[in-house]
Amino acid sequence: MFSPMIHPWLAISLALPGLASQAQESPRLIVLVSVDQMIPEHLRRLQPWLEGGLQRFLEAEVWERARLAHGVSDTGPGHATLASGVHPARHGVIANTWMAAEDGATVYCAGDPGARALGPDGILENTPAASPANLLAATLAEYVKRANPGALAVGIAGKDRAAILATGKEADWAFWWDMAGKGFTSSNWYGDRLPRWVMQWNRGWVEEASGFEWEDQQAGKLSGSGTEPDDRPGEPPGRATLPHRAPRVQSEADRRPLAGWVFNSPLVDAFTLELATKAVDELKLGADESVDYLFIGLSGCDTTGHLYGPYSHEVTDVLLRADRALEVFFQHLDERVGKNRWVAALSADHGVLELPESLRERGIPARRMSLGAAGKLVRELQSTMKEVFGEDLLLRLGWRGLRFSHQRMLAAEVDPRDVEELAASMFEEADWMERVFTRTDFSNWKESNRSSDPLLDLMARSYHPQRSADLTFVFKPWTLFHPYGTSHGSPWPYDRRVPLAFLGPGHRPGKHYEPCATVDVCPTLLSRAGLTVPEDLDGQVLP
Repeated sequence: MFSPMIHPWLAISLALPGLASQAQESPRLIVLVSVDQMIPEHLRRLQPWLEGGLQRFLEAEVWERARLAHGVSDTGPGHATLASGVHPARHGVIANTWMAAEDGATVYCAGDPGARALGPDGILENTPAASPANLLAATLAEYVKRANPGALAVGIAGKDRAAILATGKEADWAFWWDMAGKGFTSSNWYGDRLPRWVMQWNRGWVEEASGFEWEDQQAGKLSGSGTEPDDRPGEPPGRATLPHRAPRVQSEADRRPLAGWVFNSPLVDAFTLELATKAVDELKLGADESVDYLFIGLSGCDTTGHLYGPYSHEVTDVLLRADRALEVFFQHLDERVGKNRWVAALSADHGVLELPESLRERGIPARRMSLGAAGKLVRELQSTMKEVFGEDLLLRLGWRGLRFSHQRMLAAEVDPRDVEELAASMFEEADWMERVFTRTDFSNWKESNRSSDPLLDLMARSYHPQRSADLTFVFKPWTLFHPYGTSHGSPWPYDRRVPLAFLGPGHRPGKHYEPCATVDVCPTLLSRAGLTVPEDLDGQVLP
């Protein structure tokens, strides 16, 4: 039975108009910031030098034990997981690329044969682009629109797969850096021409980037920051020291190399935040009571990290510049959307391995491997299959596994499990291989009944029966198949540990040490924004 009794707190708020207004105000904008390839150590080691947006997060709510709960630590699945709240096994983006079952062809996670780039005059029919067609789950974009059909959802990043997969199929727009030199671009999934305000921004980037000199802004002032000496072993030969200078544009043909240079420099993040600022203004994000969603993907930490390593001068400088640029952007949100009217999360799609040369200096058995070692083993497998089954049944060797020809196995009346077991037994003998998983290993696994095998649990969350390989490889820790620089992609802790922090109404100040995962970001942001959290997500609302 309804009772007219008024709670004392409510009575006080009604008596004080200012307090009542404050109590009724709720967030109008969700902002998800992903710093590609960022590891928690970056925030700790650089905190004395942080004074902007990253520092805001550190002074708010920080989760010290965040990690990926899935095994394939790539950009595509990392961003899809952040935005969807479900594991790759459910959202379908199992890696940056995978092999098609029919012919072994490479499938790009944001690939779409029907996607075309947008230009100022319309769709560029001869220019392939990208879309979220391969994504199988809803994201924050869908959830804000379910709460209010008038809500907007926009993603902006250096990488197409970040902007696209972190906003999903119902996003109004996703924009990413065009490596051909046009500035920011998009695809016909979202519209039939680039918005006027994007074209306006694109007209100015060449002048800003041409001849840009990337200097170490904290040169000689980084003692105690954990930044390694410049030009250390493992960095790319011939271009390992700051300053780095951008090429000058003297003709239209020069735009493409300049765009590539921008992509591997701090300018890619500066430009991303500039366009995000215009998006807030032009689209009026957070301007009404509908909760909008904005994804910002800062790609520079990853593009430079791959080349120079996570403790390089380049990565340190990229992060310190991003810290200052984020603060300018956040101040703009405070002015346009209102203080305490927006909530934000900071995280990353994956971690990274330190340069093997530096790890070996510390006694860690890291090593660089040649792909020739895998090629030799494949040739031995093909020869053995001919002896045992009468035919070479291999369809393709991929980066993380093998695809067999199911058509040939069917014609030869060969049980696929026999082929998988033979191949697994051979590859498990390699001294660089930790585990080889077969389809049978994954088919018996369920999230509700996890095994006593943590590695199987991680890899099963990255397995999709139609998209994953017939054999899945896990290399030994600290093994890298690159001649210089570094990479990620493994299920080992160094590739799965990421930062996680929250800003805005409802945040819990301080550091928190309970285990959590990137799959928790989506439900937590929905909860902080006062929106309904779907019950079927893999992630949980962080308290």
